[in-house]
Amino acid sequence: MSAVAMNSIVLPASGSLESLSSIPAGVIIAMVVLGVLELALDVVALVLLVRTPRERVTMPKWAWALLIIFINLIGSILFLAIGRRPAAAVDPLTTGAQTGDAAARPSSASVADALYGSAPGTGGAEPGSTTSNGDDGNAP
Repeated sequence: MSAVAMNSIVLPASGSLESLSSIPAGVIIAMVVLGVLELALDVVALVLLVRTPRERVTMPKWAWALLIIFINLIGSILFLAIGRRPAAAVDPLTTGAQTGDAAARPSSASVADALYGSAPGTGGAEPGSTTSNGDDGNAP
């Protein structure tokens, strides 16, 4: 008798509106928001994959693209976490010293002037200062 009872269970069609009406509105909204966020994460991961140089990607780009597309959430997170090597940092203050060209390396005074403005009494105007006529020296 239990087999007959099992056969008499009627499940709603997967695309019917009756099945959607039984789901609370908050759950539907949450599912839509999460779907949009997942799609945005996939797009960000694919754009970064395309823009990242081949030398900085840990696997072939086609393999990462397949992972991102077919394993949506996990593939995107994996690519963003371990798929890229960090870019080589270049210190602009030491590049001249490494090449042996002392003239190419900026002096500490010029670096300080570039960051903070020239020192008082050296003839240069301090940042934010104005001249006697109220003009800050910047032409419109």
